Amino acid sequence: MPNSQVYTFVISAENLSSRPTRSLHDIFSKYFNVKKVLYYIRRQDEYLLSAWQQWGHKSGKKFAEYCQVQLRIGHPTYAANAKMLESHYGKGILEVAPFSRNAFHNENLISDFLVKTGLDKLSNLKSTVSVENVSLSPLVCDYLAQFPEIYTSAHDNYPKVNLERFRSSEPWLFEPGNDYLSGSMRRSILNHFDDVNRNLHAAYFPDIPFDLLFGLSTSDRNDTQEHLPKLLEKQQLEFLHHWVKKWTGSKNIRSFLTSKASMIHNVRKHLTRSK
Repeated sequence: MPNSQVYTFVISAENLSSRPTRSLHDIFSKYFNVKKVLYYIRRQDEYLLSAWQQWGHKSGKKFAEYCQVQLRIGHPTYAANAKMLESHYGKGILEVAPFSRNAFHNENLISDFLVKTGLDKLSNLKSTVSVENVSLSPLVCDYLAQFPEIYTSAHDNYPKVNLERFRSSEPWLFEPGNDYLSGSMRRSILNHFDDVNRNLHAAYFPDIPFDLLFGLSTSDRNDTQEHLPKLLEKQQLEFLHHWVKKWTGSKNIRSFLTSKASMIHNVRKHLTRSK
């Protein structure tokens, strides 16, 4: 870029922390003077629930089934990802930080990111600006897991976008469902990753109390009875039933029109070549 006054690039992407992206890190570490690599890690019980809401339920899996598969393969692989990043940039460049309000600067993620990267010193950046990316309620995801045919892939967000039209009239569609996971489920997940978490804590953020990040609430610790999460009400189930029926019908129509458009396009190409 001739005469450019840009000296610093900030690249922020969730998938850059995974090991399959190591070829990109080969390029970054070779051609750029990387000053900071910031890797946020989220408590595994919270991460797995969020991942299921974003991707897992679309394959038809209930949370317990999805979680079982992820634990079997050791996902999320925080320690391996950190090791990969450290091998490219060095321990002095890499900072592994807990994704926790308790640990954020001013209890705010944007503010924390700006401080950790040194961008807070630039007066034209505002830490109060925030864009919310909400997830469907876990209760809604639990229901939609019965109808994986409404999705074309794990990354198909069109059904969610369509449901966002009803957010003001049906706010329950996007309620966080903080009590969806039972205390026993949270304990099971965190116990599975206890050694990993203690090693990460000792290596990267020992000044923050371990229990503040990975501890359970009193109610979760004392949860010995079967967990009874809040259930969707009758009118909410009826809303979802009618929405799924309508969405499935419109999806079939879209698929039909797409196939016809593809056929017409191929016929036109054949006729053009024949002239």
